[in-house]
Amino acid sequence: AGISANKTNYDRKDLYALPGLVSGKKDLSFGKQYETAYTPHFALQKEWKHQIFNLSYSEGYNAPTATSSFINVINIANDDLKPERAKMLDFSVHGLLLDTKLDYQVSVFNINYTNKLTQLFGNNNTYSYWANTGNQRNTGLEVSVGYQYKNDNSFVNRIVPFVNMSYYDAKYKDFTNNLTGGNSVYNAVNNGKNYNHQTVVGVPRNKYAIGLDLYTEPGFYLVNTYNYLGNVYTDFANTNLVKGFGLLNSKLGYKKSFGRFDLDAYVMGNNLTSQINYTFLFLGNSINDSDTGSGYPKGVATDLNPGPSKAYFFYGLNLKYRF
Repeated sequence: AGISANKTNYDRKDLYALPGLVSGKKDLSFGKQYETAYTPHFALQKEWKHQIFNLSYSEGYNAPTATSSFINVINIANDDLKPERAKMLDFSVHGLLLDTKLDYQVSVFNINYTNKLTQLFGNNNTYSYWANTGNQRNTGLEVSVGYQYKNDNSFVNRIVPFVNMSYYDAKYKDFTNNLTGGNSVYNAVNNGKNYNHQTVVGVPRNKYAIGLDLYTEPGFYLVNTYNYLGNVYTDFANTNLVKGFGLLNSKLGYKKSFGRFDLDAYVMGNNLTSQINYTFLFLGNSINDSDTGSGYPKGVATDLNPGPSKAYFFYGLNLKYRF
């Protein structure tokens, strides 16, 4: 059990605001103070025959930054901004079975966010600002299983398969970008809409990874991993669905020790099935672009950093000497 206390305040002095120093310059000094927040944590843990059971409850706190506490362009303090809070309940079991050859972990969780911090745009997208758009609930199930086979008398002396699977259900609750308050910035939002029960942007329904690693007595090894990321929405209204993708990566190498020297030479291939994919996805209000060559249908507004759409290879050599 434990508790933490967090207190944040900002005091900014605009040195350019001295009378006559810069003609027409506005005073951008501002102060912002957030009340002390207390966040507890409780956990119960029990070990039984190489299995560990864990039940925990914790609360989180996320104070707005100095940047989000002040709105540039219109040059006013974001007076109505509140810290984001979260409450999480988690239950997990992990351990070893089959004489420690099989390892596993299962976890279920529920997270409730209040005063969710979201970046919005005002006055026909002429400036951006942060606001408390409502609440959000994330629930999920995560499972991982791995197995290790060893036989020192065989050419293939170690085989390690594994699988990781995740299922997520993330929904907005009381989520709107049509906010009111003492600060006039809230009345400048373009199109006040309510997004209750919509799926949270950027969170896939499922994702998984499957792997198979092979090691031989002479020192050759082969590592294979297939990673899949499910479909995600990039806009609050869930009208823009970005297709999921799977990547197959492999590494073939030779690892051996010669006296005090350790050698590791390898060649790697990524995206071996040449799938269209992305390395970064812009979400929420940061979308509205159809990039040529992105691989997504014409007219789909999706801002992303595309990954290599064809298989590519590279190699390496590591040499270590132990004194």
